[in-house]
Amino acid sequence: MQRSRQAILDATRQLLARDGDVGALTVEAVAARARVAKTTIYRRWRDKWQLALDAMMIDMLPQLDDPVDVGDTRKELLTFVNSVVKMLATPPYGPALQGLVSRIATDADLGRVYRAATAAAPAAMTSYGPAGLCPAPSAAPRRTRWSTHPAP
Repeated sequence: MQRSRQAILDATRQLLARDGDVGALTVEAVAARARVAKTTIYRRWRDKWQLALDAMMIDMLPQLDDPVDVGDTRKELLTFVNSVVKMLATPPYGPALQGLVSRIATDADLGRVYRAATAAAPAAMTSYGPAGLCPAPSAAPRRTRWSTHPAP
């Protein structure tokens, strides 16, 4: 099961790297490239949007720079934001994530999946500031309040 999951995610990333558009991605193409049945994909993911989100999140998060605690929140935030901007300008992340962000904003189910994926945090995570608006720089620089807000 784990091997087929990995093959599916790899195939999704390869197709997104080639085309860059989640809208053009098809479950059929992913299944063919991963050499699995479409039903194998649908057992784990509701649709191509959830699949693309899962595939992108796995690759995306490790590429974000961890802000080093330099005693200047502005500099720490700029380090993080600059790494996000750089990633969004690079295929396959840029085009794929632009489509995903738009879809997350308009698809309540996908939004819930996204928030659940980004809200899961290790036990070591601590926050400082009012209502946990700022993650502790050394513990979890990638978790932001916008990613854990409830749907509007």
